[in-house]
Amino acid sequence: MKVLSIGLSLPNRDIDNHDLARAPAFFDYDAVVVDPLAISRTVEEIKGGSADFRTANDQPVANLSTSPLVLALEALLASRRQQTEILLRRGGTVVVFAAPEAFHNGIAGLDGWRRYSWLPSPEGVEWRTLIQPAYGTGAVAADPAHPLARYVDYARLRAGYSAFFAEGVAPLKVIARSRGGAAIGVEIAVDHGRVIFIPALRDAGSGAQRSHLASTLIEAIEGLAGARAVADEPDWALVHTLPGLERLEEDTRAAEQQAAEAAAASETARSQLAAVADLRRLLWASGPVFADAVAEALRRLGLSVDERDGLAVEHDTRRFLVEAYSSQGEVDMEPHYRLRERRERALAANGAMPGGLLVVNGHRDQPAARRPAQFHDALRVAAESQRYCLLTSATLFGCLSYAMSDVSAEALPDLRGEIFSSEGIYEGSFAQLVVQQGADADPELDDDDDDIDDVPDDPAAASVAAVSEEAAGAEEA
Repeated sequence: MKVLSIGLSLPNRDIDNHDLARAPAFFDYDAVVVDPLAISRTVEEIKGGSADFRTANDQPVANLSTSPLVLALEALLASRRQQTEILLRRGGTVVVFAAPEAFHNGIAGLDGWRRYSWLPSPEGVEWRTLIQPAYGTGAVAADPAHPLARYVDYARLRAGYSAFFAEGVAPLKVIARSRGGAAIGVEIAVDHGRVIFIPALRDAGSGAQRSHLASTLIEAIEGLAGARAVADEPDWALVHTLPGLERLEEDTRAAEQQAAEAAAASETARSQLAAVADLRRLLWASGPVFADAVAEALRRLGLSVDERDGLAVEHDTRRFLVEAYSSQGEVDMEPHYRLRERRERALAANGAMPGGLLVVNGHRDQPAARRPAQFHDALRVAAESQRYCLLTSATLFGCLSYAMSDVSAEALPDLRGEIFSSEGIYEGSFAQLVVQQGADADPELDDDDDDIDDVPDDPAAASVAAVSEEAAGAEEA
């Protein structure tokens, strides 16, 4: 088994790795694995002269007319098309990391060239009609028996697809679907061979990860070599049946459906788990990650969140600008200056002063229950004079924990009202819902502390555990 990889280095003794220019003839291999985005990069780099590309016999490739010493880019592309036609004519396989069609202009000798012009298509079908742009993550095996199903399973959480396939345009076999059911991996018969599009990965990794990917593809290609091409069985043969065949076909379809549903359920549960567990970033994260956690917490308090021009929320028809700031020490006046500037700009633009909310996370590297003062007293004075709410992320986490527990929904408007009516440090009736989960496990904390003893079990932590159990159950299914 000889395999050629174009544009993606796959470390395996059975795979030769080259770029589009340097690779030997495609038809000397049993299969060719291609990253079409890498082909586009190579074409653009040769066209612009920004890199030195040479053929397997060290002949330079350039975007000009062919000479005895230089191979024209146009001639290289035409040759790769011919080589792929021969490979498919003799029953070879082309595996493509699916990407949408794209157009390249400025190639000497050509009016234009498309990203898939090197790849023969089924008779009467154009790739640009079949392959449509779409962007998403995740993949579900549509045919668990297909040799590439193992790759699809590997890509289940790693896929970052950028194309889907229009079903009904050409005879094809779907091997992978998106979470929403679109075909993102297909097998298509071309001449006597096959072209297989598989969802690309967000990151192919390196080292052991890349080696595992290479081994997975080699095993799949070896499996394909022992399987018949999609179009080998004529339609008229389908009317001939055997005892028990229809029942086995029905059982297979049912099993495939169950497998797809279980995979989708597992993915949903994992997403829910991550969404809840990530809320703990309120207590330790910084920068954009902390700001995202604050935004999600405010959403879960029932607020409409706007992130188009800095973080803002709507409460009782009034707009509140939100600043989120996390520090390894005491929070200084920096977030106040940011919030003040944003509010003054809004006043100048709209003639009305928006409200303000400042969420701070001081001493973020220390356990939440043991932190000293999280902000300078000058920040409290500024919040009071500017009449906006100052809220620690620990208090916000406690409020979030309350909101996610089995409390009556009627209590949430009171909680929101207390927060957004505060002028200075939030000290409402919900302010006691601070984070103390780590206190019981810390021998340095006083076990007799009344504030700690009075705090109930944390519903947010319970939510994480519940979703974890759901994810595990879906995985076992």
